[in-house]
Amino acid sequence: LAIVFVSIDAVAKQGVERGARFALQVPTTLDSADVKVFGGSFGMQGLEVKNPEGFSAPHFLQMNSAGVNVDLGSLTADVVELPELTISGIDMYLVKEGGKANYQVIMDNLKRFESGSKEPDPSKPGKKFVIRKVQINDVTVHATVLPIGGAANTVELKVPEIVLTDVGSGGKSASMAEVFNIVIKAV
Repeated sequence: LAIVFVSIDAVAKQGVERGARFALQVPTTLDSADVKVFGGSFGMQGLEVKNPEGFSAPHFLQMNSAGVNVDLGSLTADVVELPELTISGIDMYLVKEGGKANYQVIMDNLKRFESGSKEPDPSKPGKKFVIRKVQINDVTVHATVLPIGGAANTVELKVPEIVLTDVGSGGKSASMAEVFNIVIKAV
């Protein structure tokens, strides 16, 4: 039991990185995860999703922090119920280089979930999630635009808030990779 409590943050960090890497098919790192078992909360800081190979932007997506409160009873179940997931400080680069767009490569990677692909190893099913509300705050998107007859420019777009409801509900709970798919598409 003591080993579980000592290593739970590292296990959660690894699960988030693995789910994002599987969903997006690009290197993904997380600075830290903080699981408060008795407090019923989970937080993470410093998620970075690299660009697909061949793109020079600093990253595809960075996220400052995310947090959620969870019903302790659902942690032992196969499906974890989350009343609200709050994500803050998203910085995203949408670029086009060499006739390809980084976001199109990422979106093509995410299409696997629409065709019914499952987790990387079906013999080791992971937790599934139902999230009643996803609140995304402070989004900055740097997008390359190509004006007619001109050179490419980068514009910056700020989105103060995005809200999603009932993610993974309707009898179809979502894996960590599927949650990434839904959030990335929303942003």
